[in-house]
Amino acid sequence: MPKYQRRAKGGGSVFKRPNGHYCVQYKNLDGKLKTVTLKDEKGLPVTSKVKAEEYASKELEDYFKILHADTKEKHAAQVAEYRGIIKKANLKLSDCWELFLKNTSRPDSSEGTLGNHKCHWDKFLSWLNGTHPKCKILDDVTGDMASEYFEYLWGTKVSAGTFNYYRISLNLICKTLVKSSSSGSNPFACITKKADSQQSRSELTESEVMKVLNLFSSSDFRIDHKEQLEVMFYLGVYTGLRLIDCALMEHKSINYERNLITTRPRKTERTTQTIVSIPIHPELLRMLNKASAWRKNDYLLPDVADRYNAALTSDDVTTIFQAAGFETSKALPNVQRKLKACIYGFHSFRHTFVSICAKNNVPLPIVQAIVGHNNPAITRHYIHMGEENLKQAIKTLPGPVNSSISDQDSLHVMKAKIAQVLELLAGKHDLTEREKHIQKVLR
Repeated sequence: MPKYQRRAKGGGSVFKRPNGHYCVQYKNLDGKLKTVTLKDEKGLPVTSKVKAEEYASKELEDYFKILHADTKEKHAAQVAEYRGIIKKANLKLSDCWELFLKNTSRPDSSEGTLGNHKCHWDKFLSWLNGTHPKCKILDDVTGDMASEYFEYLWGTKVSAGTFNYYRISLNLICKTLVKSSSSGSNPFACITKKADSQQSRSELTESEVMKVLNLFSSSDFRIDHKEQLEVMFYLGVYTGLRLIDCALMEHKSINYERNLITTRPRKTERTTQTIVSIPIHPELLRMLNKASAWRKNDYLLPDVADRYNAALTSDDVTTIFQAAGFETSKALPNVQRKLKACIYGFHSFRHTFVSICAKNNVPLPIVQAIVGHNNPAITRHYIHMGEENLKQAIKTLPGPVNSSISDQDSLHVMKAKIAQVLELLAGKHDLTEREKHIQKVLR
């Protein structure tokens, strides 16, 4: 049994445990017995009786202030502070972002996601400075202010998705700071999520895909880095990869001996770290062979990669789709949006890729193994798909409907059809002038 040494009334008891460590034991404000192992400045347990008295006094300093408060009001205020109702920390709003970044309990987000969070936080601070200039610390931000800001944000005609993204960012930042400090409650916890009816990219028919691809062979269509963009579009059509993965494709991802593209989709590389292996379609291989002419760094499409990093590639995609006659965006009825919804874009190829595979009865697990999946359990389930199954899936994708006449298979088909027409005309006795002209041309 540890030997207790009684101290002054209300001062608790200091005792020594069998292991030599000193502790202080006292009843807290809720009447519950609390025992604390005393530690020095270095965080080591106290083993000296004299030091134990000193550190026990420090441990109970706030507790003594409450016990010996001069007035009932002061006592009530100190009790409230002790119990966490009133908080001490005054986090400056100007310091909150840096503190959030350094906080070890925040999610391990990508640079892009952190950039979005910071943008949302900076916009909130800018609004706050204009509407509530005296608000300088986090504890000054109230739930009413948060509601007022989101009413303002919704009034700027942002979409429900954008509204919800701001809500996620601001709620996450404040929740993280409040949780790891003695700051007050999270003012953004009261903001309700907006119902979001998202508009996904429309898929393309096979003829519409070829309409886009055939645009590159037109001498009338001009755009910077046209040849590299053409290869990027073929990558999108015949792999189902996202724009970022096609634009930033590296030479090391392409194995010409095995006829295989192996890459880690950037969208999921920080979470599932999925690696996808995609057999190379003959039409895609024809385009990839062109890329050897402009090799100058690790990227398959070096100039496209530079434009992607400068946020210009998405503009190129829009230009190409519009030149092919597609309406890339439109206003949606009964849906609030600051900008028109994107209807056709590079991601349409991904939808089309999956749809064509499904139409040709390619098993869903094989399709998911090709395009990748953001669920780790499903990814593990499909990890043993064989290369032959994947190659068979890629073969179901169509080739160009307007193949060059130099293509031997297409030439044989064309000659056979011409021979059939000539045979039919030769069997007729009275040919019309139009039929005679056709016969003359085909001969």
